Amino acid sequence: MLAQVLGGRSLAVYGPPGTGKSQLIANLVANALAQDKRVLIVSQKRPALDVVAQRLGEDLRRFVALVHDPIRDRQALCDRILASLAPELLYGGSARESERLQLLRVVDDESAWFDAAH
Repeated sequence: MLAQVLGGRSLAVYGPPGTGKSQLIANLVANALAQDKRVLIVSQKRPALDVVAQRLGEDLRRFVALVHDPIRDRQALCDRILASLAPELLYGGSARESERLQLLRVVDDESAWFDAAH
């Protein structure tokens, strides 16, 4: 199964508590990040996402955008994206304000599409 996942197949992880699901997911995420890939982890339970993020450790957590609520967490996510893509947009003064607002609109448009589709 692990070889299939590393080969690009999707995976649903389920099972009773204490069986290593969170550690497996954290290991797969770390491996994907090392290969410069993107990963989406979805769970119905907020604590499950928190545990996986915690298991990634400080070094890898900076590459994670943890979204519990797509509406309430939107501004924090936008700020984080802006900070990682172009810090000068945040601190470049009023000349950069239009670029910052344009990027925020793009992120907002994309998240609105996601909200409507799901």
